[in-house]
Amino acid sequence: MKSKIIITLVLIMIILTSSIIPIPGISNTGIDVVSAATKTTSDPEPVVTPEPIVSPEPVVIPETISSLEDNNYSKMPSDWSIKQISDAISIGLDLTNVETFDQPLTRKEFVNLIMDFYSIVSDTPISVSSTNPYSDTTDPAIIKAHELGIVKGIDNERFNPDGLLTRQEASLILYRLFRHLSPGVNGSLIVYHEFADADIISNWAFGAIQFMYDHNILLGNLQNKIMPKEFITLEQSIVLIMRVYKSSEFKKQIVDSSAIINSEDETDDEYEEDDEEDDEYEDDEDDNDDNDDGDDD
Repeated sequence: MKSKIIITLVLIMIILTSSIIPIPGISNTGIDVVSAATKTTSDPEPVVTPEPIVSPEPVVIPETISSLEDNNYSKMPSDWSIKQISDAISIGLDLTNVETFDQPLTRKEFVNLIMDFYSIVSDTPISVSSTNPYSDTTDPAIIKAHELGIVKGIDNERFNPDGLLTRQEASLILYRLFRHLSPGVNGSLIVYHEFADADIISNWAFGAIQFMYDHNILLGNLQNKIMPKEFITLEQSIVLIMRVYKSSEFKKQIVDSSAIINSEDETDDEYEEDDEEDDEYEDDEDDNDDNDDGDDD
C-alpha cells in the first residue's frame, strides 16, 4: 500500500514537472521550437540612392572673348577693339604669334597683316612671280604687295621693313589695297573734310586719308584729328582692316596682278623723312579709331 502511494506521488511529480519545464526542442504540441533569437534574421539595411549631383550652370563666355582667349595671348586687346579682332580671327586672319595688341607695328608686320587679309578675301595664296626690287628685304609678302602696287618702298631699292609705320602710311597702303580688291569703287572724293590737324598731313597721303574717312574706315578722334604722324598699333590696324572688309562698297574680288593702282594724289614713296620727331604712340581714349562704336557693322 505504501509503495503504491509512493509510486503515485512520483508519477504526479513527473507530470507536474513536464508541464512546467519544457524539454529543449520539444513543445507541448510536439513541434520543434526554435528561439526567436536564433530563428529571426535581421532585415537588410535599405539601399540609399544618393541624390544626383547637379552640375552648376556653365559660365557662358561671349563668343568674342572666347575666340581671343583660346589663343592664350599674354595681353588681351583693348575693349574697343575686341569685337573687330574676334571677327578678324573668325575670317581666318592669322594672329597666333601675337603677344600684345597695343604695340606699334613695323612696316613689314603691317604688310604681312594686310597680305594675309588679301589672301583670305581673294582666296589666293601669296606667290611671288616678279623679281625682288628691294635690297633690304626678301619677305614674300612685301615683294607680292609691291608686285600688286600696294606698296612702293622708301625709294627704288629700299623698303625699310623694320621702320615703324605711321597712321598716314597705313592709310595709303590700305587705300591701295581697297582699290585693288574693289576696282569698281569710285576713287573720287565724296566730301572734303577739314581735319583739325590737316596741316601736318603729308601731301602724298592727303587723298588716301580723305578717301578712307569718306568710307568710314579711318575716323580720327573726337577732336577731329587724324594724328597722321603717330605710329599705328596692331589693334588699330586690325580695326581698320575689318572696316574695309565690312564696307558696303567692298567687293571680294581679285583683279589681275598687273592692274596697278595709281593716283595723282600719291607719290612713289609712302614713307617720308620728317624733320620733326614722331612721338611714341599713346592711347587716346577719345580716338574713334580706338573706340569701335559699331559704326562699321
